[in-house]
Amino acid sequence: MLAFASFLVALVWLVRQFLENRRWSRIFKLQSEVHGRLIEKFSSNQELSGYMETDAGKRFLEAAPIPVGIEPDQRMPMPLPAC
Repeated sequence: MLAFASFLVALVWLVRQFLENRRWSRIFKLQSEVHGRLIEKFSSNQELSGYMETDAGKRFLEAAPIPVGIEPDQRMPMPLPAC
């Protein structure tokens, strides 16, 4: 009975991990597309750096979806790759 209960718990945990991974993959892909489209809109590096220096630009470019297990009011910055 204990082995069966352990198996069910492990199975539920694996399914949950799989679903969370799919969800985060979709969110990451969508966020990457949005950031890419935004960066393409700027015609020069000066425009992009000017936008990144504004409060709205900083919030948008550092914003990440709310991670599981962290308070909703906390954000985790998304690192930008060096060009």
